[in-house]
Amino acid sequence: LALLADALDHGRDVRIRYRNSAGNRTIRDIRPTGIYDRWLTAWCHLRSAERDFTVANIEMVVLVE
Repeated sequence: LALLADALDHGRDVRIRYRNSAGNRTIRDIRPTGIYDRWLTAWCHLRSAERDFTVANIEMVVLVE
């Protein structure tokens, strides 16, 4: 969560491994735009759109260099 908050504060992209409600995993490069309760709002580069992610379903976070 700290890495997501840092990326949000500094406008940085991160790569996440995310498990959706069906249990499928995807790797996404995102730019976080907000954290609200259990939700992360971010620009998803794969979909070229804003998406919401459940924080509890984010399994890995790394900075994109």
